[in-house]
Amino acid sequence: MIKPSLACLLIPFLTLTGCSSDDDQPNTTAGGNGGTAGSGGGGGAGAAALDVGEVTTEEGADSGSVEIILTTPAGTEQFIAMVLAAKTDIGSIYDYTAAVAPGGMEQMAGDVHITLPSGAAPHAAPPAVQTLDPRLPKHLPWSRWSDDLNRLSKLRQDRPKPWGEGGPPPEPAPNEGETRQFEIADGNNVVQTIDAEAVRVTSELVIYMDRTTPGAGDIASEDLDEIAAGFGDVVLPRERIFFGQESDVNDDQHVSVLFSPLTYEHAVAYVSPWDLITDPQEQPPGVPTNNQELLYLTPPDVIPAPYNTPRAIIETMAHEFQHAIYFYRKFMLNDNFGADENAYVTEGLSALAQDLTGYAAGNLYVTKHALDNINDLSAARAIGGGLGYDQFYDGALRGGAYLFIRYLYDQAGGDELDGAGVVTETEQGAAWLRAFVDRPELGWENIELATGSEPRDVMAHWFAAMMIDDRGPEGADLSADPVHNYLPVANCPLTNAPRGMSMFLPFHGQGMAGPTIQAIADADGNLHAGGVDYLSFGAAEAGQTTLTVTSDVAADLIVTVVRTE
Repeated sequence: MIKPSLACLLIPFLTLTGCSSDDDQPNTTAGGNGGTAGSGGGGGAGAAALDVGEVTTEEGADSGSVEIILTTPAGTEQFIAMVLAAKTDIGSIYDYTAAVAPGGMEQMAGDVHITLPSGAAPHAAPPAVQTLDPRLPKHLPWSRWSDDLNRLSKLRQDRPKPWGEGGPPPEPAPNEGETRQFEIADGNNVVQTIDAEAVRVTSELVIYMDRTTPGAGDIASEDLDEIAAGFGDVVLPRERIFFGQESDVNDDQHVSVLFSPLTYEHAVAYVSPWDLITDPQEQPPGVPTNNQELLYLTPPDVIPAPYNTPRAIIETMAHEFQHAIYFYRKFMLNDNFGADENAYVTEGLSALAQDLTGYAAGNLYVTKHALDNINDLSAARAIGGGLGYDQFYDGALRGGAYLFIRYLYDQAGGDELDGAGVVTETEQGAAWLRAFVDRPELGWENIELATGSEPRDVMAHWFAAMMIDDRGPEGADLSADPVHNYLPVANCPLTNAPRGMSMFLPFHGQGMAGPTIQAIADADGNLHAGGVDYLSFGAAEAGQTTLTVTSDVAADLIVTVVRTE
């Protein structure tokens, strides 16, 4: 499947009309509030005449109402509407009504076929416990990071670089079989000092096994070889290309990994920012401080399947290593310790790291969860504000953040690998991503700088792309416009795992089925701020069909309709 060149880098985000490929037809003005649509065959004045795959978009920011008149000459045309509350006020839910009627607006009175309960008032999101897929990986409990960043914000301003100053002298990497001491918190956050043996040492990686805590077990030599090679030969060089060079606060030129059962009392794996703050005057009491780049992992003998295989461990390392790079480059290098970051921004980036390094597996379950539970996803909640994990919508927000950042990466041009798996294109998506990570700005401010557009426009393009991407026959593109598509998925030559995303990606005996779409009659009639409903409907009659969506003006409605048949 060949997709058009993304020569319109960043341009798609400038306006809701997007940018077009060279063979696109001129746009035709649609009725309502001044949106646009691709040209099609015939139709009355002010009606959007859409061919299959073409879209029309209308906004209701001024009135709270969107009206789209569609030309339906056969009376059998099929459509999907994206209804977006483009507001970024975290926590609000907006009621809306949707109606489909035959004819233009002058014919609608008394002819509404479908009307949802009205109300159109914002209200706080109610607690709603999700039943999460047990295969969803649990990673870093970001609430710990939130607490740590609050402490970091109090670092003395006259010490802009509180690492490598007054800390312990550099210690060379150990030899295999040597034992060193580490600090690690147990499940009660009590710091334990343990002995750990260096069981594998390479030119860039040291793997330690806890020899103090019962139950750690051992890792077979061939599995250690696979883990060390996967991380050292694939993950490490690729993450440096895509996210930037990591820190080296102890000057040993190594990344360390500590396998301990105590890790699992918090999460499958995590990293701690305090390991990188090496100035003892700044290290708070009661916090483990190991003064090195360190990934905390659960030993394979403790972790349940399928996360105890070498490939799964490498994927987890890729996820956590991105957290370490991000903290160093976003917070440390920018003296940005007091900034508020959303947990799901960095979770989305770490899922992207799993993808780009060629070890995507566990994050595919998270992505599918987000698509299956699209009504639980709020881009406002996933990107804005300095917020921690959301216990009710965690799976949807993790997967949604990945889908969002992957889309932006693809719109920036993505990357290319040669037949040997070498990254040969680094000046498009990779350069964009490095700037995204290195820039001191966070959240929506960073998104605006990265795309040159307002959050509402970025959200509208992204949610429309999820509705349209690969929805054509046999997974072909439904639309030729790059702004409505992710880049094609291709298997990594080194790992044979998929790199990239399709809304219909098969994996592990199942597959994505696109974002959940409701028949318009079955819609629940409410939207998270920064969230969407996808509504399917057919032509009301031959001639013209009108879709009307109404909500509170504060919701900042944006409605995009694509013709599917």
